[in-house]
Amino acid sequence: MALQPAAHDVEKRRRTRDVLGAEAATFSELMLSAPLLAGLSAAGFTRPSPIQLKAIPLARCGLDLLVQAKSGTGKTCVFATVALDAIVLENPTVQVLVLAPTREIAVQIHGVVTALGCKMDGLHCHLFIGGTPVSEDQRRLHQCHIAIGSPGRVKQLMDLGFLLAAAVRLFVLDEADKLLEEGSFQDQINWIYSSLPANKQMLALSATYPESMAQQLNNYMREPAHIRLDPTDMQLLGVHQFYRVVNVHALSHLTLAEKVQQLQELLSCIPFNQALIFSNLHSRHDLYLRGGGGGGGGGGGGGGGGGGGGGGGGGGGGGLHLSFCGHSRTTCEHRASGCPGLVQGAPRTASAKCGLSEENSDQECYTPTSDPSNQQARGGLAPPPGASV
Repeated sequence: MALQPAAHDVEKRRRTRDVLGAEAATFSELMLSAPLLAGLSAAGFTRPSPIQLKAIPLARCGLDLLVQAKSGTGKTCVFATVALDAIVLENPTVQVLVLAPTREIAVQIHGVVTALGCKMDGLHCHLFIGGTPVSEDQRRLHQCHIAIGSPGRVKQLMDLGFLLAAAVRLFVLDEADKLLEEGSFQDQINWIYSSLPANKQMLALSATYPESMAQQLNNYMREPAHIRLDPTDMQLLGVHQFYRVVNVHALSHLTLAEKVQQLQELLSCIPFNQALIFSNLHSRHDLYLRGGGGGGGGGGGGGGGGGGGGGGGGGGGGGLHLSFCGHSRTTCEHRASGCPGLVQGAPRTASAKCGLSEENSDQECYTPTSDPSNQQARGGLAPPPGASV
């Protein structure tokens, strides 16, 4: 998986101030190696974003860091750059271990690291997730500088003695808020952490900073530096947000039916090239696929694992083509900027928050992006992590 160079070319694509650093700043000023700088340039990274400019120098000093920044501002590039800068290519063993909460995010991270390290001769970065034979993972670990994977598979490989942790110098938790959610991966991460060398450096990256995560990270990290920009503004400036209020019925299936209807209306009224629909339950994706084919007499296909599958409609000008991606539930901290009035009956008043929480789960938060230059890696029309539809 390779990054498209134009995706990060700030000279050719319009960018908002939350992803643009100081105009004079360049990656070369961060004293990175020549091959890494060449890889950054080849991947289209010409100038560091504000969070990259602030976090990379401190991470290169060996400090434990908690990096908090909203989605789409370049957190992945932070730890990818630090990881590539830290490894010794002559040592073929695992020196950097990166954990991600889903296979999709792990694949995305692997693509970024591979793209940035494309000019580093002899680099071996491998992906370790469910769905692949353990024997294949064992073969890859014979030469692996950077290991990226899900907590379950990484723990399994360490437990079997295939992934040796003695040389690990950097331990990264990406989407740390989801990795450390109660009832998610806590036991596995505790086991992995206790199996790593005591003198390792640790980076935790997250868009939010819940109290539960803060308490857990205090057990892992040594006097961590908390790197964040403006914690009161978690909305991407280049993305317009709105929400629809769905009535809660006594019968849950009626509530779900209304949600699907509202979703169909939104997808029919908002121009976009691609969309991601986040759901709390994998079992609902067939329902969304059937709804997405509306009026076209189309069909749907399911996918396994953490998501995947496609559906759509044919005839009558074609239907909507949907694919499914599962995502764990978290409290939505995205702010709604008010309804743009694109859908009849949608609320027009601004709201401090979209209201998605356990106590008020009837409100839906969507993040439409019709401008391809603003589309992030996870799609053009997508609710923020945790939003249910």
